[in-house]
Amino acid sequence: MEYFVPAWHNQLVDWAYNTPRIQFYDAINQMRVLQDNHKKIGLVLTDYQPQLTTKLNQLAFSPDYLFSVYDYLQGISTLDNQILDITDFNWPEDAYFDYTLFRIIVISHNRLFAKLAFDTDGKILSITYFDENGQQTKTLMIDSRGFISSKQVGNEITYYDQIGHWRFKYNTENKNVVLNPTFNKCQYNQYQNLNDLISEIFKREVLEKIKAKDHLIVSLDDKSLVPLNLYQNYKVIYSLNHWNKYTHSLLKIKDGQLIVDSRNEKERVEGLIGNRFSVVIMPPFQTQFKLGHSQRMKRQMITVFAEHIDYSDLKKIADIIYHRLIKAPKDEEVQFLTYTPNQSKLVTKVIDELKDEHKSEITINRKITNLDEAKIIDVKEVPNLIINQSRVTSIADLMHILDKTRLLISWTNGDDFLQAAAVSVGIPKVQDYETSTLVNDKNGKICKDFTELTQAISFYLDSLQNWNRALVYNVKLLNLYSEKNLMKIWNRIFNGEAIK
Repeated sequence: MEYFVPAWHNQLVDWAYNTPRIQFYDAINQMRVLQDNHKKIGLVLTDYQPQLTTKLNQLAFSPDYLFSVYDYLQGISTLDNQILDITDFNWPEDAYFDYTLFRIIVISHNRLFAKLAFDTDGKILSITYFDENGQQTKTLMIDSRGFISSKQVGNEITYYDQIGHWRFKYNTENKNVVLNPTFNKCQYNQYQNLNDLISEIFKREVLEKIKAKDHLIVSLDDKSLVPLNLYQNYKVIYSLNHWNKYTHSLLKIKDGQLIVDSRNEKERVEGLIGNRFSVVIMPPFQTQFKLGHSQRMKRQMITVFAEHIDYSDLKKIADIIYHRLIKAPKDEEVQFLTYTPNQSKLVTKVIDELKDEHKSEITINRKITNLDEAKIIDVKEVPNLIINQSRVTSIADLMHILDKTRLLISWTNGDDFLQAAAVSVGIPKVQDYETSTLVNDKNGKICKDFTELTQAISFYLDSLQNWNRALVYNVKLLNLYSEKNLMKIWNRIFNGEAIK
């Protein structure tokens, strides 16, 4: 069994804020690679995850073994779901329900009585109650399996089992924990802090059951509720990535194998700990052979990943691309990609400003509706530039865009999945930072400034030979970062072999 202890801290928020987007969970791809290659996977969670089944369904992942510390404390031993509806709760006789776009508002005696929040699957996430002064009195957290998981009143959180018995209470102010003696399987009925309780359960129910042939893969994470000294008598494979803060945890461990997700992380780690560990680069996403079809497109499409670009740099990039498009409006186009609504609004602002700045020179995405309008445009010779944007909410959407992309520009910061996907599709990348999936002047360019960005775009779009060379090198990387080769690295790690 390969036991993973990932850093899963966040909980789902209601669908007013949980805007559909691509979400990645720590270590999930590593578990998939191993499971695809007939390894048994044990998933161990130490944080409160009332939406666990929803997350696993979204990930389309089922571990061979699952242990949740909070499920153990709450006496829950199943992943089976039951239906929980608004009508299953007791409401005042005069209550009426206002169904808004994102929540249900419950009104009683002409005042706000409660608010119900839902996740993107339509399941109840939480219910918040209010007094006659509009002050919050309590909040119920609903487990995605269909029962009340916890209730918070003031500083006290009470956790329940599926039947409704309280199992333990936690005070968020003094950190004390009180367990129900009727159901308690732990050493004490009271603990001074939650970490001591979680550590006791984790050691007894997880660590002490690990066999010699098993492997323990632990994500280094400064937010972890499990102290690192619990692992001192075990051979641990530590994993870290840029999604989680790990500096304090890294400095505490003395030995073991260490997996990082990029060359940059490896250099940073070695700068902190020297040569105390065997550090192995393991890309968080494997490549797949899905070469794109951009060569079939009428226009060469430049895709700009704009999720991490600030307003100033986005303006500069838009201006650089504008000067290319204006020279050959029928030959090239641009597509801006974002994940979040705020960044999407920023892209819209930049495009609108581009329209205003050049309103007498161009049209953007103009649709010709009649022949007279077409004649006017032809006479004035006003170039029509194709400048689109997409807020990507699924992997399928992203791959559909990349399939038509001729060149990918990523600035300021990247995305691990996007990086691996670009290699799979075979397109060159241009960016201002280093990654393990881009080798400068082989399958893309690393630019120092915007002058080099202009040159890099021309290098790949003005020369089919340069573009083909990048494609050939991407195919080499396809093999290097394929699931088959990642599994070879895993086997060497499991065997304790040194990897350079």
